[in-house]
Amino acid sequence: MDLQKFFNLLPSFVKEIDFNGIKIKHTGQFDETPYSRRYKVKVPIYTIENPNDQPYTKEALTTRLSEEYSKFQNFAGNLSVGSASFFVEFDDNVLDLYIPKDIKQEITNCLKGKDFDRVAWRNPENFRVIGEFKEYNRFDSEDDRIMWRVDFKVHKIEIVDETGEFIKEVGEDVYDFVFEILEEDLDFFEYKIWSCVNQRLANQETFIDFNYMSWYTQVDRVNY
Repeated sequence: MDLQKFFNLLPSFVKEIDFNGIKIKHTGQFDETPYSRRYKVKVPIYTIENPNDQPYTKEALTTRLSEEYSKFQNFAGNLSVGSASFFVEFDDNVLDLYIPKDIKQEITNCLKGKDFDRVAWRNPENFRVIGEFKEYNRFDSEDDRIMWRVDFKVHKIEIVDETGEFIKEVGEDVYDFVFEILEEDLDFFEYKIWSCVNQRLANQETFIDFNYMSWYTQVDRVNY
């Protein structure tokens, strides 16, 4: 099958999808996109309807729609299209990342004033970090990665022995050094706050598909 004919017929095969309550629909429009250095094709443009105001990311929607593209590719026969996700196009109404206001507020309320007290077992020194999470947080997306940035205020950091007994308290001038060390341990802070996002975001396929996407929680030290 001719490549352009493939994309012309695609909306007839993939006209509308219900993705866990979000409707992915063809707009009836096409957009020209490069296929190679000298060859361009017109691909269908899709949009969404979100009647239940659900969280989503464009990456998760793209992954779902590309699955339907691949099904049609298999149906059409041995056609060299390349990665189906490369040809998925959405209109400007589809945001890179969307979280409803009520979910944002739930996360804020969950984080606000959540106490933290945990030992980072390291060699040669073990650090006990005591502090609290602040309500300010934000989400960013980049390709197949979601980043959750959360503010954290340190109350104090102690050096403890192998049993967790206090040895001494470190000065504030050492806080940044300790945080640099802890950046390597993604779970150190996240375990305490994961419940704030687990049910409403991390378990929503329209927001993240862990088969193809990743989640990174960054904790920023603040003084307010």
